[in-house]
Amino acid sequence: MQKIPAYFAAGLSKLTSITIPNTVTSIGASAFRGCYLLTSIDIPNSITEIADNTFRACSGLTSVTIPNTVTFIGDSAFYYCYGLTNLDIPNSVTSIGEYAFCDCSGLESVTIGESVTSIGYDAFYLYGSSSRIKNLIWNAKNCNSKGSMITSNVENVTIGSKVELIPESFLYNSKITSVTIPNSVTTISNDAFRLCNNLSTVTIPSSVTYIGFAFYGCIGLNDVYSYITDPSSIWTDYYAFYRSPYNNEERTLYVPAGTLAAYQADSNWSDYFGNIVEMVHNGDANGDNVVSIKDVTDLIDYLLGGSASSFDAYNADVNGDGGITIKDVTDLIDMLLGS
Repeated sequence: MQKIPAYFAAGLSKLTSITIPNTVTSIGASAFRGCYLLTSIDIPNSITEIADNTFRACSGLTSVTIPNTVTFIGDSAFYYCYGLTNLDIPNSVTSIGEYAFCDCSGLESVTIGESVTSIGYDAFYLYGSSSRIKNLIWNAKNCNSKGSMITSNVENVTIGSKVELIPESFLYNSKITSVTIPNSVTTISNDAFRLCNNLSTVTIPSSVTYIGFAFYGCIGLNDVYSYITDPSSIWTDYYAFYRSPYNNEERTLYVPAGTLAAYQADSNWSDYFGNIVEMVHNGDANGDNVVSIKDVTDLIDYLLGGSASSFDAYNADVNGDGGITIKDVTDLIDMLLGS
């Protein structure tokens, strides 16, 4: 068999398992729709598309493996699969259809692959309440979809090092408390973090050239670290950091050394921060108040994925470019050698 036809096993309420051989190259729409006792499925790497409604209402499905050959996930493909708790969208997928994972109320962790450029309307929506997704790893480099893609309960987000664009309504009204935007990002779109009231700290790298009204209404946002060296050279919406009725006297904007006057003169920034402070990175990576060879080893350990006893990410960014890389190690060594 090379093709599983549409509605192949739809409604077979006693089906608990199925093995799809590598000879199968396509699975028709609604092929396993309503097989609510089906608990897991391994999709073979001969499949390139998951059609509309393929696993819709497979409520007993607790795990699914999507191979790195799939490029398209259709509309409502996993609608109402509320047994799923973790989801890994591989780097091969470019498009996720409307309602693809809608009403998957058990989802807590989601990883979005690098190649996703389109996410359909309400793809992860949960009717009647907020999504339960708490952990999001976002690697999509240029996803332009609008609308509330991942809804409000996200607490932890990791934005991948290759992401160039943060889309509209990215984490609208989520519960995140801090976010570090990697040095690959050039665009932070409108509403990207709008009404994230728990968000208190944001780091914006020097690579950013456009900020829409991305942080509008973030009432808890009191500390913003901007590594942009010339604020007048980028497009920043006047309402990018707007919040009301809270005053801005307690808010602090940290800027690169030598740029204080430029930020003070730019009303898109200065109107929303009572304090603008120039940053100084002293290389004390482990936070022991001494810059020594121990900071070099702890910084290397951090870059290799180790667990230094303590780590000060701000001071570890020796060159102040908004990221922690091997360049900070070499700059720290130069500092210690007096170069």
